[in-house]
Parts: sequence; structure tokens; C-alpha cells
Amino acid sequence: MSQLILSWLNDDVRLSRKVTAFERDFANGYLLGELLSKHGLLQNFEETFTNESNLTAKRQNWSIVQEVLQAAPELGVKLTDGQVREMMDEDRGSSLKLLFQLRRTLCSKAIGSVSLPTKGGQSQPRLQKQVKEEPEEQFFDQRLKQLRPIDHRYPYEVHGKHFVDEHTQQLGRAREGELQEIQERRKNVQDFRLAQHEKMQRSQAAKELAKKAGEQHWQGVQEKKFKLLEKDLDFEKEMIRRDQLRIAAVRNHYEQDCGFREGSEDFGIAWFEKNLQRIGIDTSEHSGTDVATIEAATLKELYEKMNDKLPTKAALQIESDKRMAKIRETKRETDIARKERARRQRRVQVEQQATAAAVEAKKREEELQAQQMLEAARRQREEAEAEEKKRRKQAQWEERVAKSVAYKDKFEAESEEAWQKFVEKAREERAIKQKHQITTKFEDAPEEVSSDEEKPVVAAPPERKRGSIAAHMASKDKSMSEAQSVKDDESHSAAPQIEIAPAEELLSCARETVMMDYLFGRGDWTRFMPSEEETVAGLRRALSRLGEDGEAVGVPRLGSVVQWLCKSSPSHTHQALPEVRNQAQLAKDFLPVVALAGNPAGLCSGQSPFAAPLAERLSQEFGFSMIKPGEVVSECMSLAEKPPQEPDWPILARMRELGKEALALRPHGVPHAMLAEMIFRKIELLSAPAPKPVEEEDPKKKKKDKKQEEAPEPVRPNGVLILNFPCEIWQSASWEASLQGSWSTLLKAHDAEENHQARLSTLLAPFWIEDIAAPVLKAEDAEVAEAAEKADFDPSCVPSVRIVRLQYPDEATLQAAILKEVPAEFDAATGAFCQGVDQEIQSSTCAADQAWLFESAQVLSRSFGVPFHNCHDVLVQDGEDGEETVPAAEACFKTIRELVAFWRRPMELPESEPAASDAADEAVADVPVEAEAVPDAKGEEAVPEAEAAPSGADVEAEVAEVAEVAEAAEGENEEPDELFEDVEDLESHQVGDTIVIAEAYETREDFHTLWLQGLSSYLLGIRETLQEVDDLAGSFSKDLVYIQRRFLEFLQRPDDKALVLDEFLRGFPLRRNVAPGSRQADEIQEQLQDLTDKLWVHANHRKQESVEERQRLLTDGFWEEKANAHLQLSYKLQAFELCRFKVAMAVLKWTYTGEKQGMDCFDVSALEEPSPELSSLQELAAWLEESAERAAAAEPTGIELEASTMDHNMEPIREEDSSFLEASVSIEKEGTEKSQLVAAIQAERRALSRKCRSIAAWTFARLEQMRAQYDEIFARMDDWIKDRVREENEAIKETERQLRIGRWEDEENHHTLVRTMTVRRSHTGTIKPAPSSAAGKRRRDVLKVIVPRTLDVNVYAPPKLSVLTEMPTASTRPSSTASQGIGKTSRPSGRPLAPEKWSQEMMWGLLTRLCDLGAAGVCDAEQLLKALLERRHGALGLENEQVIPASWVVRPLAVYHLLCRTLVEPAWGATGIDMTEFFLALAHNENCIAWPTMEALEATRAFLCSEESSLGEEELAMYPDVAVSEELFGQLPLWPPGVCPPEIRRWMFQVLVCFAEAEVRLPPKPGTGEGQGAEAAVTARRIFGYFGLAAAPARAFSQYCRLLLPSSLFAASEEDAQPQVLVKDLWTILYSQKTRPPAMIAPVPDLATFCNNLLDEGKVPEAVPKAKAKAKGKAKQEVEEEVEPPVVPEEATVAFSEEVLLSRQTVMKSLCSHGGLLCRRRGLETLFPSAGSFQLKTAAEAAALKELQSLVPEPEVPEAEEEAAEAS
Repeated sequence: MSQLILSWLNDDVRLSRKVTAFERDFANGYLLGELLSKHGLLQNFEETFTNESNLTAKRQNWSIVQEVLQAAPELGVKLTDGQVREMMDEDRGSSLKLLFQLRRTLCSKAIGSVSLPTKGGQSQPRLQKQVKEEPEEQFFDQRLKQLRPIDHRYPYEVHGKHFVDEHTQQLGRAREGELQEIQERRKNVQDFRLAQHEKMQRSQAAKELAKKAGEQHWQGVQEKKFKLLEKDLDFEKEMIRRDQLRIAAVRNHYEQDCGFREGSEDFGIAWFEKNLQRIGIDTSEHSGTDVATIEAATLKELYEKMNDKLPTKAALQIESDKRMAKIRETKRETDIARKERARRQRRVQVEQQATAAAVEAKKREEELQAQQMLEAARRQREEAEAEEKKRRKQAQWEERVAKSVAYKDKFEAESEEAWQKFVEKAREERAIKQKHQITTKFEDAPEEVSSDEEKPVVAAPPERKRGSIAAHMASKDKSMSEAQSVKDDESHSAAPQIEIAPAEELLSCARETVMMDYLFGRGDWTRFMPSEEETVAGLRRALSRLGEDGEAVGVPRLGSVVQWLCKSSPSHTHQALPEVRNQAQLAKDFLPVVALAGNPAGLCSGQSPFAAPLAERLSQEFGFSMIKPGEVVSECMSLAEKPPQEPDWPILARMRELGKEALALRPHGVPHAMLAEMIFRKIELLSAPAPKPVEEEDPKKKKKDKKQEEAPEPVRPNGVLILNFPCEIWQSASWEASLQGSWSTLLKAHDAEENHQARLSTLLAPFWIEDIAAPVLKAEDAEVAEAAEKADFDPSCVPSVRIVRLQYPDEATLQAAILKEVPAEFDAATGAFCQGVDQEIQSSTCAADQAWLFESAQVLSRSFGVPFHNCHDVLVQDGEDGEETVPAAEACFKTIRELVAFWRRPMELPESEPAASDAADEAVADVPVEAEAVPDAKGEEAVPEAEAAPSGADVEAEVAEVAEVAEAAEGENEEPDELFEDVEDLESHQVGDTIVIAEAYETREDFHTLWLQGLSSYLLGIRETLQEVDDLAGSFSKDLVYIQRRFLEFLQRPDDKALVLDEFLRGFPLRRNVAPGSRQADEIQEQLQDLTDKLWVHANHRKQESVEERQRLLTDGFWEEKANAHLQLSYKLQAFELCRFKVAMAVLKWTYTGEKQGMDCFDVSALEEPSPELSSLQELAAWLEESAERAAAAEPTGIELEASTMDHNMEPIREEDSSFLEASVSIEKEGTEKSQLVAAIQAERRALSRKCRSIAAWTFARLEQMRAQYDEIFARMDDWIKDRVREENEAIKETERQLRIGRWEDEENHHTLVRTMTVRRSHTGTIKPAPSSAAGKRRRDVLKVIVPRTLDVNVYAPPKLSVLTEMPTASTRPSSTASQGIGKTSRPSGRPLAPEKWSQEMMWGLLTRLCDLGAAGVCDAEQLLKALLERRHGALGLENEQVIPASWVVRPLAVYHLLCRTLVEPAWGATGIDMTEFFLALAHNENCIAWPTMEALEATRAFLCSEESSLGEEELAMYPDVAVSEELFGQLPLWPPGVCPPEIRRWMFQVLVCFAEAEVRLPPKPGTGEGQGAEAAVTARRIFGYFGLAAAPARAFSQYCRLLLPSSLFAASEEDAQPQVLVKDLWTILYSQKTRPPAMIAPVPDLATFCNNLLDEGKVPEAVPKAKAKAKGKAKQEVEEEVEPPVVPEEATVAFSEEVLLSRQTVMKSLCSHGGLLCRRRGLETLFPSAGSFQLKTAAEAAALKELQSLVPEPEVPEAEEEAAEAS
């Protein structure tokens, strides 16, 4: 029961606190009152109840509870006072009993119900309907309401209600808990914010209080200060007043004493004079001149008379008493003033001490607070650093894990790829050996050759005594190959092992500023680059050393060779072959798949398609199954709509999945990859059709006839022919990726390791500034020819698909076909089956649009198919069979049939007769063809000796013999043996390509590795050396400072002068009161002279030691060491340059001559290391100059040029002598290649000489600056020595002077034992006279004087010679007052990253460059290509990466050439490139901005014609030639808001204005804030002319009509008359007049011709009225035709209807001839996509492509065959 009560209180009622113990919790009655309040029985609970445990609170609470229970008798609960006391005393069970009664009453009765009277007179409450909660209502509505009570499920549902309620309650509690947590979290956040806010407010208040307290304290201090000052001032005034009074009193006393006052004769001077006069002494001014007035005869008489005149003793006593009283008074007043003054001084001192103590305490408090704040900040920083360190460690760990996983995946992929390459290489070598064996058999076959088919016998040559070419060359060159292999092994073993650094590391190294400055001669290196004349002179001197021709012209050709070595073709004539050439996972008898495509206009669609009947005939001829992509898509969709069968055929299941995906994408079309897979699966289904489902026999069903039961088995075709696929580049790419897993270089970014290596190679060998080497061209042509030949004859390289493209022979034929086509209607319900061009072609109803879309797509598609060698063009034109003309259909059928028969021929060689094979075996047995391959030093298998390449003479002889065999066979038989033709082809292929290319490939790999080693060592070595130069410069500056400080310490170290003087002062002077000139005085002078001599000796010794120390520092080899270190670094730089030259020369020699060089490219023994004895600048300059000359002449060319032309005296060669003529041509070609080689080596040597000379000049300039700094510090040392000597001399002189003039009489004559401390800090105990305080101070002063003052000088800190910045000029000696700091001049070594897209600055630079090339609105493909390649090559070579995006840099050259070709369409009217269109397209493409839609263009026109445009009526009347300003252009609604940024919109306007007129108005450079002027404007016609370009001509014509023609033409209703339009306006739109630049438009028919043709087509032929003859013989009435007046072309009109106009021949001809001017080019967005569904693939993504795997199940092997196979 207690648990039930607890659950009721805590879960249902939910009191303010949780109830755990009933007696304790309900003792004070507070919770009981809350319980009654929650049930509505108590009001104002919080105001009346008190939650306290004292007796008063308990009594008050329980009294209220009793009143409430008494007022509610319906509860039936009586609460007595005894029960209350028990519950207050916490008796056990008392509270539980009351709660049980309350629960029973409150849960069973409704409180507040109406009481009804009963029969007994007592009222009872009416029971109210129990209110159901929402969960119960849902339970009854959802589960019980739909069930009848008699339903068997009703009790089950009712029984499960408790579980449902419990589940609902749990969900509710969980929801409430979540809400409570959210509220608590919000509350915590709010509390935290409030706490922070309060904390901030308290902090601000504390700051304000502190500030106010500080201000008050400051004010108090100022008041005290002013009070003290005022008090001092008053005191001073009082003292002054007293002094004045004292002075006045003294003056009065003096006057009184002197008798200057009236009535002062009785005292003072007057009284004294009067008494003197009494005794006869005259005191007047004439005294001394007169004789005394006292006359006496005798002295006695005189004495007596004088005594009579003197005052009496009593009078003197009286006078003395008076004066003593005054003296005492004065002394008393003086003592009182002195005491008052002392008291005031003590008071001031006490106040000052108190103020100082307060200030000190405040200061200590502030310091403590600041220290605590710093400590708190430090702790916070340490915690943040620790947290960051922890996160960094976690991130590093995660990165390591990711790298490990990636490395594992990469390693597995590379291992698999390497294994596949190894398997393919083994297969190729095995095939070559087999071909070689077959060739040998047929060369040594007997005279008669027979076969099972009784073929004609071919006679062998009568005098054939030698074996095959390979065997002959093996026996002839065996010794040479062995010697060469031994030599190669020695060279390889001697060559240093140099590790090739990763390309990313080398790129980051090359991008450093110091490396850029060094490689490109920028920054500090610019001043040291030699001029052209100096370079040529140095090169001539170097060549003269080598004994070679110094006048040879250097033409660089290393770049093309290096690019070819790095497998990146530098020319645009050939594209790189696909990296992956896997076999398609299709049935072998279905390969190759034949595809037939052509122009939709008259060939593959329209009213009478040409290709469909042709494809049907070919299918019937060869037993092919014709596939149409649209039908395949429909089949997949239909399969998706049907339910799958069990078991489902895997191919059908996949097609069903593809159909479901296609249904989801139906409005948008099927993606290219999905369409390719659909066709692939369809071909698989044809090769392996689904088996019939096995049906179980039902005995109840009637048996049917066998003919009705068995369905015909599907006939398996012999092959597949695909109609009209692929027709664009993305379809071709998806198809090749599906079949072979390969990807074209046109749609791939060149970001692989080999591409980065090729890019790094351009730093040393830029290929764009030179011509392509002739051997490279030959090698490229040979590779292309070999690939094409393998595509036809090598089974492992045969393409999986062969594409036949039908083409019209010329433009006129295409135009005629377009005019024949009738506009078709587009079925919107069906829709297009593929995205891209197919979708647009399907939705186009005009033949001109379809033709344009197809032809523009073929420009890209043709280039795509070049490296695959699987595309063949067939011209649709009549053929000739003798004198008869063959129709085009028949001629094309024959041509394609021959091609298909050639492709479908069996590639395996047929077996010959036994006799021939036996003879061949005997001939082969004599030749060791299958010699075992011996592994070379690198671990790879070497080429067998029997497969050595033959010499040129042997090849010619062998080919002649094979030709004789062929002539003999042709002479005896009309049809030569096909087998022998195949053998001849194989032999020539083997002789011309296979063996030679195989050996060259190995050598090419070796030299490729050599070049990469040289490149890696060069870049890393140069950076390391320059870093050493920078470190050496820093150490040089620090060492100079250290030398000066050490010298100052040496110069100012203490000496013995103070000790000598101290010893002297111990006994000086010996006696007192020495008379001048006495013997003692002379002795003292002699002692002083001796002391002075000793001091001068010490001073001279100090001077001599300083000079010797300076000389020691000057000659100790410091300068020679530093200079030699710089020379060593210069030597290292020149050594790296020499190694680069030797590697380049080795690569060039091998490329041109084919001979492997035996020299060590990393040997620099030809250079001479600097001697450590070099010291003077002249010697250093001479060594540097000699080193540069020696480096340029270190390696001879080693090639002798032969005369390429014969002697003029020789007779001319006759045409009949062809052999001699061919030999002369070959000699001339060989001489030309040698001259090219010599010129290329001369160019590299010239670069070497130039670089070495610049290194020498740069090093010498640094040495000069270092020498100037070095000399500066020694000049300062000279000044310091002079200053020190001067100071010591002055000290000695001052010491002597003080000793001579000093007063030593006050010394006392007593001696004590005194322990003194000398300047050497040695304690000595001596007995000396203890001087008095004055004498000791005098001695100490003298000892201080002898110590000279410390020199007040500044140590010269020379500026560091930084490698990154320009070196300063020779500095003058700074003033002594200015101090120079020591530190590094820092400069950021990094460079800004390459931009990801075209910025306005980059587009502006491209536009400016095109204008510099002479383009004025229109440029040709060569100009645009030149401007683009300049930027691409600048960024590729890392010279300037800020001129073109990084995504453009990694694209091959073929893409740039293809882009420029796509922008020019002469057949469609565009003879040049419109620069305005190109830059607008570039801005849209790079910023991912879509072109304005037709709705936006119409809204723009409406905006221009509205009042919002602020255009007047006169201006609007000129529409569409109304001028639009930049401000108005910014308001046009061409794009949705926020799509086009304002700066891009402004740039587009500037581009439109730039070429709007004949005079080019270049836009200002972005970022300068300048504009093209307020008058800059562009017409609305030009705006709509460029932004209204469409995908096809007819669509564009329709858009232009709606944008440029009067709006009234489209506002007319059907009931109104048909509107008329000026023919001139149509002519302007069709031929892009006033919109495109005239220079790019093809010749246009004049307006009169166009008008006449258009109007003539619009005339309806009228019937000529004839008069009926009334009678015979009457003449027929002649009807005179009315002659119409000539039409003025400018005023002629025609009825406006887009459908009618597009059906006119004149309009269609215009669209066919100039429709390309109305269309937007696709090349930019296709080749350089920035957004959309088609994206470029990286090298890693392209390498990861896999061909589609076959879904055909493997056939089950019978058990008997399986057992036989296991047994065998």
C-alpha cells in the first residue's frame, strides 16, 4: 500500500518535492496542504502555508488543513487533534492512514460536483462522466471503435490496453524528459549568459569604482600637494618677513650704534667720536693733517688729560649692561626660530614618508594585480595550447591512419598495375618471338610450299645462303654487344646513385622566391647577368679552349627532347595514347563492334535517312544485329515496368535496374554513362540470350501440339552494328570507358607524377621557346604509325569498337541536304533518350539546327578518336566503276563492307603445310632465337642476343630478298599468298619498329632516369647551396660583431697602473709642512717623476699590445677562411650548372645519334677547387673569372660536322641513278641532324657560360661588400686604439696634477695595521700610516682618476648580405651616436598560390595582350592560341603562376589547339574569333554563371521599354539601337538576384563597350577604381546580340526576332491582319549585322538580292485568264501582264510568321551559310568545364577506371569433363 501511495504522490500528483518517508515529509503539514491545493480544495496555498519545521509553523499549517477538511464533508475524512499531534510527532503509520483515505476519496469522486437530494433528505453528489485523456481517446477510437463487442478481437484489445497505456506513458515520460532537458539546457544557457552579463557588469562597475577611486585619490594627492606647496609658500613668506624684520632691526641697531639718529650723541659711534674729540683726537675728514689738540708739556700731563677725557668705569659698566641685554634677547629669538624651523622640517618629512609609503603600497597592490592577471592569462594560454596540442595529436594520428590506409590502397593498386604491365609486356615479347620464328621459317623455307587447301607453290630465291636478320646480326655483333655491355656495367657501377626526389617536393622547392630569382635571373641576380656581347665572347673563348668552332649558332632543342622523355608530347600534332588499353568484356566473336553515325540532315534521320537502309544491308550481309540506342533505352524502361522473373537472368536484371534509373530521369534524359552501359548490356544479351524458363507439366491441362508449345530459339547474331552512336565527345568518352577503361587526354588533367616531372623540366628546358628536335618528330610519327598499325594487325591492340562516320563531301552538298529536309515535329511525350547534343538534336525540328549541332560536336569528337585509331570517315558521294557511275548508297555500302570484312578477319595466322613447317623448323633450329635473357645490373631482363637490332645494310638486303620472294609469288599466281603478305608485314614491323623500339625504349628509360636524377640533384643542390650562402652571410656578420667585442674587451682590460699608484700612495707624502725648494720637496718631485715614468711605460705597453692584437686579428686568416667558403659555394653552384649541362648534352647526343654515352654526367673533376691562400680581391676576381671560363669549356662537344653538300665541281646526279640520289639525301639529312645537335649543344653551353659568369659576378659583388665591412671594423679598431690611448694619457696627467697640487698636511702621525685590497683583488697586510678621513678620500680620488673612462663607442653591426634581397651598397662609417641593430632581413620565401579560376585581372591581361597582337574585336585562332600559350607556358614554367588558372595549366597543348579550332566555323559564317563572345563566355564559365534565359531576356526588353529605365521617348524610338549606360546595365534583370556579382557584371559591360566601335576602348585595369568614362554606353542590340545566342541557328533566329523586332508583331491577335516586317530587319538578324564585328563575318549577299529572293518565294502564281472563243477563226485574246514597280529593299516588307519564314529557301540558306554567328560555341565549356555534370578527371581517377565486367554466367562444366581435367 505504501508503494501505491508513493507512486500516486510522486508520479500522478507530482508534489514540489519527492516523497520518500511519509512521517518525516508530512510532519509539518506543508505537503498535505499542497496536495489539497492541487485538487482544488485550498486557495492561496503559498500565502497561507509555511515550509518550516518549528512548532509554530506546524500548528498553523495543520489548523488550516483541519478547517479545509471540515469544510469538505463530501470527502468523508475526519481529522482529530489527536491525529494531528501524532502526525506532528512523526508517529509511524499516522500520515499513511490519512493519505490512504484522501487517495481513495479524491480518486473515486469528482471534486466540485453538484449534490443531489436523496429520499432520506440527505444530498449525495452526482457522478460526473470520467474525462478520458488523449491516449485513451486514441486507443478507443483507433482500436475499439471499429470493433464490435462480439468480435473475438475485442477482449484481446481490451486486455492489451494496460500495455498500450504503459507504453504511451513511457513515451510521454520520455518526451517530457527530453523537453525538460531542453528547458534545463536553455535555462542553463540563459543562466550562464546572465551570469556572464552580471559578471561583466560587476567588472565594469568595479572598473568604474576603481577609476573613480583612482581619480579621487589623484585629486586628494593633488590637493595635498598643493596644500604642502601652499604651506611651504606661507612658511617661506613668513621666513622672508622675519628676515626683513631682522634686517630692519639690525639696520636700526646699526643706526643707533653709529649715532645716525637724532639725539644719539650719548651712545654709539657719535658718542665714541665725541669722546675722541674730548681727548683731542680729530675724527673729521681732515684728521691726520692737523696736530693733536691736547697740549701737554709732559707725558704725565698728557696722560692725565687723556684720562680725564675717557668715560668713567661706572659709565662703561652701564653701557655694557645695556648691550648685553640686547644680545641675550637676540640669541633667545634666534634659538626659538631655529627650533620652529626644525620642527616644521620634521613634520614635512613625516608627511612625505607617509605619502611615499601609501604610494608604494598602492604600487605593490597594482603590481600584484597585474601579476595575477598575467598568471591567469598564462594559465589560460597554457590550457588552450594543451588542448590544441591534444587536438593536433589526435588529428595527426587520424591523418597517419588515413595515410596508412591510402598508402596501402595505393600500394595494392600500383602492385596490381605493375603486375598487369609485366604480364602485357611478357605477352608482347612472346608475340614478337613467335612472329620472329614464323618470319625465320618462311625465309629459310624450301622451294615448294604446299597446304591442305592446295594453294599455289611459291619458289624461293635460288641463291639464298644466310638465315634471318636477327640470327645474322646476332652472329655479327655478338662481340660488340658483349664489350658494350661490359662498358655499360662499368659506367653504371662508377656512376653515383642519386635519389630522385618526389615531384611535389621539387615543385615546392622551385616555387621558393630565392629559387625563382636564381632560375629566372630576377631580383638581385638581374644586375649580375652578363650582356649578350659578354656571353658570346665568353663562349668563344671556351670553344677556343676546346678547339671547336666559336662561330656556331646556338639553337635550343633540349625542351622538346626532355618532354618526349617524360612521355608528354610537346607538339600539338599528336595526342598521347590512352594509358589503359584493356580488352572489352564481350564475346570475342562480337569484336570489334561496328558503329555507324552521320549527320542527322539526310543521313541518320529525317524523311529519307541514308544510314538506316545501309545498316540493314550490312546487317544482312554479315549476320549482324542492328542496335538503335533509342530502342535500347525503351527496352530497358519496359523491363523496369514489368515484374522480374524468377530466376532472373543477370543481364536482364541489370537492364531492369538501368531502366528504373532512366525512368526517374526521363524528363532530363539518360546520362551518357548509363546509355553506354545499356548498349553494353544489350550486346551481352545478344551474345548470351536468357535461357527459357523451365515449366512444370500440369497433368490436368490438355497437351498441345509441339509446334504450338515450343517457341523458336533466338538466333545468335555474328556481331553487332550500332546506328547513330556515338555522335559527341562525352558519348565517346563514356563508351571507351565502358569498353576499355581508358580515358582520353583531352578530358583529363595532367597532374600525374610524370606530368609534374615534365613541368619541372621546363625550368631548365622550356620547350616553347625552341623548335622541336627532328628525332623527336620522327619518334612521335613512328609511335603514331606504330599505334595505327597495331590497331589493324596486332590482336592485343585491336580496338573494341570501329566507328564509321558518314560525311558529306563539301558544304554545298550539306546545304542541299538541309534544304531537302522537311521540318519534323517533336514528340514531347517521348522525349530525348540521352542528355547533351542528342537531347538537343531530338528536340530540334529544323534540319539546320540538327546539322549545326552534329557538325559542331564532330569537331571535338574527331579529335577524341584520333589516339584510338578506330574512327573512319566515308564520303557520301557517287563512285566510279570503270566508266560507270556507282550511286552513293552502293559506293558507301561497298566501302563499308570492305572495311568490316577487313576488321572481322581472323587475326590468328593460318597453319601452313607440313612440309613447309618441317623445313621452317629445320631452319629455325640453326638459329638460337630463344636465347635466355640475362638480367642486367638493374635487375630487369635484358633483350636476348638473338633479338639484337640489325644494321642498316642488313635490313635493306633482307627487305630486298623478301621483295624478291613476293615478286616470284605474284608472278606465278594471280593472287599472291595472303599468308606471305602477313608475314612480310610482320617482318617489316619487326625490323622497323619492334626490336629497335624495344631497345630504344630501354635506353629511353635510362636517359629519362638520368634526366630526373640531374633535375632533382640540380634543384635541391641549388637550394641547399643558396641556404648555405645565406647562413654564411649571417655567420660573417655575427663573427664581425664578435671580433669587435672581443677587441674592445682586450683594449679596456685592467692593467698594473692602479697597483703601482697604490704602492706609491702608501708612503706619500713622508712628512708634513715641507717647505718649497727644500730637499724634502725635491725628493717628492723625484718620486712623482718616477711614478709618472712608470705609468707612461704601462700606457705605452698597452698601446703596443693593442696594435699587435689588431694586427693579429687582421692576419689570423679570418678573411681568407670566409672568402674561401664563398668561393667553395660558388664552386658548388658552377658544379651543379656543369652537371646540368653534361646531362643535357648526354640526352641530346643519345636522341640524335642513338648512342649511349659512356661519360659520367656527375663528374666535376674538370673544375678546380679554390685555393685557401687567395686573399686579395684581385686574386678572387681572377679565380672566379677563370672558374667560369673553365666550367664553360669543361666538356667538349665531340661531334664533327660533315659536309652536307657535295663539291661544286662534281657532276650533277642523274635522275636515273636513284640509289646514289637516296644515299645523298640520307647523308644530307644526317648532316642536318648533326648540325641541329651541335646547335642545341651550343645553346646549352651558352646558357652554362652565362650562368657561370653571373655566379662569378654575384659572388665577387658579395665578396666586395664583405671586404668593405671587414675593412670598416679594422678602421674602427684604429679609432678605438687612439681614443683609448688619449683617455689613458689624460688619466695619467690628471693623476700627476692631483698629486702635485694636493694638500696632504692633515694626515695624522699614527700607524695601524690595515688590510687593503689591490686592483688585482689580492689581500696584502702592510703597516702604513692610517690616514684621516680627508686623506683617505683624497687617495681614493687619485686611484679613481688613474682608471681611464670606458670608451663610449658603438659596435658596428654590418647588415647581413641576404640572398633574397638586393645587396646594399658599401656603407660609410656611421656616427658614434647612432647604433645599428643586428638581425636578419626577413622576406617571405613562399609565393602566392596559383589561382583556381580566371580573375578580372587575368582576363584583362589576356585582353590587353590580344590587342597588342593586333586584334581589334576579331582575332584568328593563331593569335588567341599564342596569347593563351604564353600564359600557360609562363605558369607551367613557374615563372608567373598568376596569369592563368591552375586548372588550365595542367591541360595538354592539344586542348588549346582544339579550343581555338572550335571557335572558328568558316562553313557556318564565322571566319574568326569574336573576342567579345570569347571573354563573355569565359566570364560565365569560370564564375559558374548560367547564360540569361529567354524569359530573362524578354524581361530585360520590357524593363528597357518601361519607365523604370529612365529612357525618353526619342531614345526608345531608336530601339534596338538605344544606348544603355553602365548604371542602366547594372539594373537589367538578365540574371536572378545574387547570381552575377556586381564586379563581374561591370566587367561584362566593359567588354561589350571595348569593341563596340571601330576604335578599341580598353577597359581600365581592375582594382584601380577607374572607369571607361561616363559617356561609355552600348546598344541594346549588342547586348541582346551576345546574351541572346542560342544552341542552334533556328532557335537563335526565333529569339532574335522576339528581342529585336518591334513588339507589335507579337501583340497582334489571330483575327487581325498578318503583321508585316521589314526585310531589312530580317537581313540584319540573319547575317548578324550591327551585332558581330564585320571582320569575322563571311561574305554576305547584299540586301537587294536577299530581298528579291525572299519576295519572289512569297509570291503565289496567278492563273492567266483566257477568253473563250465564240466562234471559229477568231483570234485569241491577249492578256497584257501588269508590270509591278521595283521594290526598294530598305522599305520592302514581308508577312511575319516564324514557321513560314523558316520554310523559305532564302532564310534556310542564310542559316546554313551564316547560322554559326547566331550560336554559342561549346568548346570552352566542354574542354574547360567548371560546373555541371561533366567534369574533368584527374590522372588518379582516370587510372582507376575499370571496364564494365561481363554478367554472363560461366557455363557449368559436366562432372565427367571436370574429373578428366583434374586427372590430367
